[in-house]
Amino acid sequence: MPSFQITVYKHREVRPEWYERGMVYQIFPDRYARDENWRERTLAEVEKPRNRIQRRMVEDWNEPPVYERAEDGSIKTWDFLRAARSRAIQNDLPRIAELGLYGHLPQPHFLKPRVTHRYDTADYTKIDPILGTEQDFTELCEAAEKLGISIILDGVFNHTGDDSIYFNRYGNYPGVGAWQSEDSPWRDAFYFHEDGSYDCWWGGGQYARHQ
Repeated sequence: MPSFQITVYKHREVRPEWYERGMVYQIFPDRYARDENWRERTLAEVEKPRNRIQRRMVEDWNEPPVYERAEDGSIKTWDFLRAARSRAIQNDLPRIAELGLYGHLPQPHFLKPRVTHRYDTADYTKIDPILGTEQDFTELCEAAEKLGISIILDGVFNHTGDDSIYFNRYGNYPGVGAWQSEDSPWRDAFYFHEDGSYDCWWGGGQYARHQ
């Protein structure tokens, strides 16, 4: 079957017409726009000590994204560049509306530990502080609604980062994650094997796949 075929879904008698006839504008927050406090906010997060892979802030707007490698070839640091706060995106909404777009799809805003695309989710219940506060995001949604734009949060819910409150492989979060103990409340959420290995998305160990 096609690799991205949707095989399980709930039929809806009433579907969102605006989505079927409109266009969606997708935003990659870390490479979109900087607000006036981007440097202080980003530094406050990337300089927090963490076990295993560290993070670094990139000043130069034109520097391409890279994975800094250690001598053994493993990833040494993840970079963060522009860190578009929700308010910076909000300021651009009038331009987006003028393009005749109905949907606005920011890539994940959830708390994440490392990668700039934020698909290695660390906590689905929190906004990444680099991108602002929950209030910032609420105001973004309200401003978009006034312009006839719907906010659709991008996200993947069949895996999380191994560095997350759910898996907690490196002990960066309070509580007991699935990696740490069979008694973890999250243990049954993942596919573990008898040898201690676990299923991953696309074979990448940092993305633990859900049941």
